[in-house]
Amino acid sequence: MSGIWEGVITTLGPEGTLVGQEQSRMHMEFPERGSIVYRETTHYTGSLGQTRSESKQATFEEGALSWDGGRAETRFANPHMHLIKIISTDDPDSIALEMMQVDRDATARVRTVHFFLAGQLTAVKTIQEWRVKTRNDVVTEEDRCL
Repeated sequence: MSGIWEGVITTLGPEGTLVGQEQSRMHMEFPERGSIVYRETTHYTGSLGQTRSESKQATFEEGALSWDGGRAETRFANPHMHLIKIISTDDPDSIALEMMQVDRDATARVRTVHFFLAGQLTAVKTIQEWRVKTRNDVVTEEDRCL
């Protein structure tokens, strides 16, 4: 699943009302050496042209991915379906449940994330993505910064 993924993120409020939509471009990799086992940088462009970026990296500790601000417990139903539970280390009442469905060729995927605070649904995000480069393709520094 390493490579560059482009997609559309739609955010809904707890009542199902549209909160926003944005385009995304994610560079995702699983380094083969060192303590970092997962790294991603995502660039977002909102419907009004506003931009922002996020980067994170994770280590594997006590059976879960762990990074600044969060811990992810991952379960795989099969190679094409993943269920990820993300618990905030700052606020254990803040939980995100992500389901990911990947097509057979691993060129497209859909992720759905449900956000909860103190057991109450606060938002739902749907993310439709397409892989535009794999880790076997040449990934340039420009790709990482786009």
